[in-house]
Amino acid sequence: PGRWTSARRDLGITVWISFLSACLGSLIIFGLLDPQAMTNAWTSNWDLGRKWGYTLGFGFLWLITFTSAALTVFMLRSGPLKGYATGNDGTRPVTVTRDEGDQILDLRDGKVVKNDQAR
Repeated sequence: PGRWTSARRDLGITVWISFLSACLGSLIIFGLLDPQAMTNAWTSNWDLGRKWGYTLGFGFLWLITFTSAALTVFMLRSGPLKGYATGNDGTRPVTVTRDEGDQILDLRDGKVVKNDQAR
């Protein structure tokens, strides 16, 4: 009941997207490769079998895709709070900061210049 917090929603999205991605990756990988054949070829001392091969393969893919999804959510959430600033010609993105004299600084051609327009 009630709405989820943004942190809870982000975790749910991350887990769900990573699960679906791991399912698709497992479908592709295990459609082409047999875990029993890979186990026999790489590790002669371990007898994992097919079930453990599928389990460990899916778990590895889920861990990799979860990391990717979590980093994506982190990068989206830690971006600029008020969106992107536009320059005088309307191009994006432009870095705009204010110095101690309350003058607006603008970025043009890779150099910081003073902008006399009030925003």
